Amino acid sequence: MESRDWASSVDLHVSLAHGGRRAGLERAIRAAVRNGRLGAGERLPSTRALARDLGLARGTVAEAYAQLAAEGYLRTSHGAPTRVAP
Repeated sequence: MESRDWASSVDLHVSLAHGGRRAGLERAIRAAVRNGRLGAGERLPSTRALARDLGLARGTVAEAYAQLAAEGYLRTSHGAPTRVAP
């Protein structure tokens, strides 16, 4: 299986080589929010779609989203898309 370090559904560069897959995803999303590539209110892909694009377990993506929501980077709501926090 070919290793991919990007997601087609969101323009992110995700390096999964250093510090673990979840940590790499968290770093990539934080950086995209900080530098404006992901703007306030922008919809992120579902955990299922992003996991498929990156070759990760869905739980890994869900945990990363939950951590970033706890830090104030993302807004999550059951049944609604995950979005970048204002």
